[in-house]
Amino acid sequence: MSLLCLWWLVRTALKLLAARAEQPFDRTWQRRALLWTAVALWFEPVRKTLDFGQINLVLVAGTFAAVVAVRQAVAGLGVGVAAGMKLTPAISGLYFLVTRRWKAALWSVAGFAVTVALGFLVSAGDSWRYWFELLGAADRVGPVGSVINQSLRGALSRSLGYDVETSWPWLLAVVVSAVLTGFALRAAVRAGDTLAAVVTVQLFGLLVSPISWSHHWLWVIPLVLWLVHGQRNLALAAVWTVAVCSDVITILIDLQPSIWEIPRPWPLAALGWVYPALALVTLGVVAWSCGLAGAQEAGRHGHGVRVRVPSPRATRRTGRRSRVRSSGRAPRR
Repeated sequence: MSLLCLWWLVRTALKLLAARAEQPFDRTWQRRALLWTAVALWFEPVRKTLDFGQINLVLVAGTFAAVVAVRQAVAGLGVGVAAGMKLTPAISGLYFLVTRRWKAALWSVAGFAVTVALGFLVSAGDSWRYWFELLGAADRVGPVGSVINQSLRGALSRSLGYDVETSWPWLLAVVVSAVLTGFALRAAVRAGDTLAAVVTVQLFGLLVSPISWSHHWLWVIPLVLWLVHGQRNLALAAVWTVAVCSDVITILIDLQPSIWEIPRPWPLAALGWVYPALALVTLGVVAWSCGLAGAQEAGRHGHGVRVRVPSPRATRRTGRRSRVRSSGRAPRR
């Protein structure tokens, strides 16, 4: 199931890129999907997900399917139910807000509420304890300072030698991340780049979450595809690929004194920034590259015209038109 979801994740991301380029999703793109699926198997988040028997690939694929769904009820319910199963997909609601899919946002709240209500029906005591006692306790999940936690809180804690919790260093880092995310989302929406907007939201969620285990960073897969096939930014794509294929996290896990001991030599602390640092750089790249693309689109359509992220329905229509043009058939009425 996980491998099928990995292929589907790659295929869906490539379909979005093909539609944006107004190209048919032909055999060339399908071969790319198979090739990138094989390459992604070497990515550390994928390998750790399979090693630990986690549902991360299923969850990410389901969240991605929901976000790009045509019907707003399906999109919202999908994200809401996924967030009810595991809180991390809840950040996807931000995508609905910035793309003005208000109905999807409301449906996501409804779907989340239903899952919480079901939890109380099945086990009211455990649900109460989770939502009102344990929710904010990040250390209950695991060691916050371990290198496998690739969130801002984990990286800052390793650098400063103590759990920063929600103190000023963490708040400052969150503000910087939020500003970069705001610029990146604004540029992606104006450029009409759906995949860039989705990935930007997910990177922001991974950064600000108290715990972002390295196997949570599966969104690097569509990110690398966007860099290679959407932006031709091979340099940053290569850096990300080396980072996730070099097993640096596993090496750092072996080198740290213990998973519970936060202080460590500065070289290990610096290397422990690998995913968060690259994510911050990527947000800046998204803001810059999509800003240029948006300016070019505005120039073609006239100054002052905003180009928004196309709806999933419009994206599918673009793909169908591309297939018709490539086949030479007249479009159906």
